[in-house]
Amino acid sequence: MTVNWYGEGCFRIQASDFNLISDPFSSATGLTPPRIKADITLFTKQDLPLTSTNDDPGVIIGQGEYEMRGVRVNGFALDQETTDATIRSVYTIDIENVRFALLGELTAIPDPSLLDKLGDVDVLFLPAGGKPFLNQKDAATLIKQIEPKVIIPTFFKIPKLKIARADIRAFAEELGQKPDIHEKFTFKKKDIESLITKLVVLGV
Repeated sequence: MTVNWYGEGCFRIQASDFNLISDPFSSATGLTPPRIKADITLFTKQDLPLTSTNDDPGVIIGQGEYEMRGVRVNGFALDQETTDATIRSVYTIDIENVRFALLGELTAIPDPSLLDKLGDVDVLFLPAGGKPFLNQKDAATLIKQIEPKVIIPTFFKIPKLKIARADIRAFAEELGQKPDIHEKFTFKKKDIESLITKLVVLGV
C-alpha cells in the first residue's frame, strides 16, 4: 500500500489496483493538481450548493457508510463546523486491514463521541499548519487522544504554495519528534503494528 501527498489536504491511497484520493485542489493554490483516475474521491469540505454529489460515480461527500470493491468508508459530519454554506466531514477508510482516519479541515478538537467513532486508527491524517485550522498545540493533544500508529500531517507550508501555513518543524517540536521524511509512504499492516504515533512527513 502506498500513500502520496500532493499538498494541502490532497492524498492518494493506492492499494493493488485501487486508488482513493482526498480533497483535490485547483491550481489557484500555486500547486500542481494531481491528474489521477480515482476509484473514490473524498471531500472533507464542500461549499453549497454542491458541484458534485454522492450520485456521481466514486464521489463521497459527507456522512454515511460507503463500500466499493472491498474498501469501506465511513463519513461523519462535523456538526459544529458545518454551516448553511459549507459541509465539513471526517472519514475512516478501511483498506487491506488498515484503518485510516482523515480529519480534513478540522478547526477544533472534536467531541469525544466523534473520536470514539473513529475506532482504532492506524494512520491519521490531520492539519498541522495552524490557522485557520486546528492549532499545532491542539493537534498534538488530539493525537494523544486518538493514539494512531502513524501520523501524516496536512495543510503545512511547502514551496510554491500561495496560502499562508505554518512550518512543519514547529508541529514536530510540539510532538517532541523528529519527522521521518519520505517522498511517498509504502507499507504493509505488519510494518506499522509496533509503531506508536510515528510522524511521517511526505514530500511533494
